[in-house]
Amino acid sequence: TVLAVQHMAQGVARRLSASDPARAEKNVKDAQERLALWYRAMLSVLEEQGQTPAPGETPVMYAERLKEANIAGEQFRYVSEQLALARYARRKPDTATLRQAREAYALLTAQLKPMEKVRYTLRRLKQGLGDTKQIP
Repeated sequence: TVLAVQHMAQGVARRLSASDPARAEKNVKDAQERLALWYRAMLSVLEEQGQTPAPGETPVMYAERLKEANIAGEQFRYVSEQLALARYARRKPDTATLRQAREAYALLTAQLKPMEKVRYTLRRLKQGLGDTKQIP
């Protein structure tokens, strides 16, 4: 039983590590996909706070709504704008944009309440980072 518990703990640790966006980013070559990975992670964080995009709401509209409500800041709005440009105008994100995405993610995760952090961690364990192809 001790070995089984140890094996299970190692599996949980591997899954959490694999669902860490900073670690996952290292395995992605394409800058557009890296930006989508960070944005998907931010959407998951925001979902744990009860915030989801409304039907038909673009990433920029969603970010502006959250900024006006003081839920997300300028970094998230900027990343959302850059995501739209990457997806629809095929603009390749630069290193500054990816840095902003990392910072926006850190700010969003820092504002999670303790139970939201637990739910977000469990979500990462169960679902991973989520599908970057299915970003609203």
